[in-house]
Amino acid sequence: MAEEYLAKDAPAAYNQGIMDFGAMQCTPTSPNCLSCPLVETCLLCDTIK
Repeated sequence: MAEEYLAKDAPAAYNQGIMDFGAMQCTPTSPNCLSCPLVETCLLCDTIK
């Protein structure tokens, strides 16, 4: 998936986007797994089910 979305000329922007997504979606006290597009591959989601 990363290769599909990674801009070859701006990898830093991709990395920042991933971190921003995680900060909003995967909050420490209440991760929002039900609306996450990565729920099928997420290791955290597997541990809290």
